[in-house]
This record gives sequence, C-alpha cells and structure tokens, in this order.
Amino acid sequence: MPITFAIALRFLFRSAKTRQIGVFTVVSVLGIAASVFVFLLIDTIINGLTSHLQASLIGFEAPLFVPTDTEGVRPTDQALARFSKEHSEFNLTYYCNKQFDGLIQRPAQSAMGVKVKTAGQEFFDIKQEQVSVYWFDGFSQQGFVGSDNQVLLGESLYESLQFIPGDDEVVSITHPFADIGPTGEMEPSQRDFVLAGIFSTGRLAFDESFALVSPSGLAQLSDDDFLEKEYYIFPRQWESLAQIQTLWQQGRGAQLGVMKTWFDRNSNLFKAMKLEQLMYFVIFIFVFLISCFNMAALISIFGTSKSKETAILSALGLRLKQARLIFIQIGFVLGALGTLVGVGSALLLTVIAQKSGFRLPEAYGFTELPLAINVITLTGLLLGTPLFTALIACVPAYRLIHRDITQVMREN
Repeated sequence: MPITFAIALRFLFRSAKTRQIGVFTVVSVLGIAASVFVFLLIDTIINGLTSHLQASLIGFEAPLFVPTDTEGVRPTDQALARFSKEHSEFNLTYYCNKQFDGLIQRPAQSAMGVKVKTAGQEFFDIKQEQVSVYWFDGFSQQGFVGSDNQVLLGESLYESLQFIPGDDEVVSITHPFADIGPTGEMEPSQRDFVLAGIFSTGRLAFDESFALVSPSGLAQLSDDDFLEKEYYIFPRQWESLAQIQTLWQQGRGAQLGVMKTWFDRNSNLFKAMKLEQLMYFVIFIFVFLISCFNMAALISIFGTSKSKETAILSALGLRLKQARLIFIQIGFVLGALGTLVGVGSALLLTVIAQKSGFRLPEAYGFTELPLAINVITLTGLLLGTPLFTALIACVPAYRLIHRDITQVMREN
C-alpha cells in the first residue's frame, strides 16, 4: 500500500505539470470543492435556522401546550399538578399564559397593533436564558411583577414607537373587546402603562409584535373571559415530549384539553425545511457526479500518459491489483483534496460570519444569520466524498490496467 500510494502521488504531481492534465486536475479538485462547499454551507444555514427557531420559538412560547378557557383554568391547573406529582421524573414546570391582540400608541400618535402577553414571576424564572431584558433606571423585575401599570416592549416595537429622549415613556394599550356594554355590544378598554424596559428574543416576529405586562396589569385591562388562555408546560428534557403527551392523553387530563407539542404546531415549517434540504442535496449530488466524471476522464488521461511506466512496473513484478490501486488512489487523493478545500472554505466562512456579527435585513425575521455546523454532515462529507471518488476511479483504472504489456511497449 505505501509503495503504490507513493507511485500514485508521483504520477499525479509529475503529470499535473503538463498543461492539459494540469487544467483537468484543477477543474476536478475545484468541482469537488465547490459542491462540498455549497452543500455544507447550505446545510449549516438550515441547521442553524432550525436550532434558532427552536430556541427562539420555544424560548418565547413552550414545548407543550394545553388550551383552556376561564372555567377550565382551575381544573386544568389541578390536573397538571396531579400529573406532575404522578410523573415526577419529568420535573414539569408550568403556568397559565394569557394574552390578547390589542392596540398600542404614544400620546398624539396613531395606534398600531400589538400582542399583549402576561409575564409573571414564573415567566422570568423559566425564560431567563431565552429572553434578554434591559431594565430602565429605577425599574426591576421584582417591581414589574408586583406592579399593575408597567410594560416591557419588544426591542423592534420600542424602535417603531420612536421615543425621543426627554419624552415621557408612557404608552396607552387598548383591548378592543374587553367588556360587554349595557346594550350587548363589545366595549374597548384602555389604560396607560409606564415603560419599564425592553426585551429581545432574537426573532423580529416577536420583538416587533409583543408587549409584556404583569398578571395584575392584564387584569386591569380585561376580564379573563376576553383573553386567550393556555397552559405552557416545560419538562426537564425535550426528548420526553412525546411520552408526556401520550401519558396526558391516556389519563384524565385529556377530558380538559388536548396537549400539543411545539413541534405539532410547527410541523409544516419543518417539513418545508426538510424538503429544502433534500432539494439542495439532490443539486449537490448532480454537481458532485459531474465533477467525478471529469475526474474519471482525468484518470484516463493519466493512465494513457503513464502506460509506458505502468507496463515497465508490471514487467518488474508489480501485480495487477497493485497497478490498479495506483489509479484508484489518485482518485482518492483528488477527492480528499477537493473535500478539504470545500470543507475548509465553508468552515472559514462560517467562523467569519459568526465573528463579524453580520446582521440580516429585517425582512428575514432574524437579527443575525443563524449558523450551526451539523457534525454528522461534516463527518459524512469528510469520509464519504474521498471514498466515493476512489470508487468512481475504479472504472477507468480497471480498463487501463487490462492491456497487453507488449502492445503498450510497442506503442511507446
């Protein structure tokens, strides 16, 4: 093996000096490198996007949900307490999330849509790692939870309201359908809230749409009957979501509400992302196969140009299997070189993008480009690509070696 590998390298580098073979060599390596680079980069973006969506969406929402109404809050709370005690191995925490779609405005400004969400002590205890909060001077988490007139605005929502230094940081929040009037019509409810700070989830869809108020502040705006309510449930490990869901549906909790996972609610999104990943994989296969065919042509040229040397080596005792192995190893070297160049370029670009803090336009819905390298994909490319190119090289290698030595010597 070392002898044939040394001969393969000698053939490769000496032949690459000629113009024709040198061009074929560069094209083969760059073709493999480009296909590996593009596929790994796209896979890194899709994997990062998936991870970011899970972190931001679950971070602002929950892994498990049980919808309820005003009459079902107490029974659902009791059922969850009983379920959590019976299945203590899941270490469940939960709280009732309440929210409504309303309007927000500054004095002398037009109103804009907002989603108002309750944020009590449970919210901050559970979300402290997923939601970043910047408190203004004189305000704190403890004061916010105990107050009924303070509000936290999403970072982008705060910018949209265009606060000017020196202005009173007060906003009016309106619930359009907060009560029923004497004649049966729906009546709005409006209250002023003092801005206590801003929060960031890393996803514009949340940061530009949501405002957080304490449970007592939400109660001042609307009766529970006019709020959307569901229980947010957080297990210790996400891997147990399906098991928890099954146990809930088999028990008495199913009578109160169907438990859904975050992945159930966002299944279409992940199906679309999987389909996109598959599409890019098919494109990668086509580009890679074209590069492999080019490499096979290159090995055929190698074999033709080195037929005399191969014949001499065969006459000196080089076995047929060893002679064939020379050209197979040339394919392996080209595949490995192209893979290393492609993987190295993709990793370098990923590191640069992460270090530079590249920010995306608002239309993309993310503050930064999400990138996460999939170790399985990376390992598969590093191991599989050179082996596949070596396999492709078997075809021209087999045809080149099965030639009559006397005829080869006569031709040369």
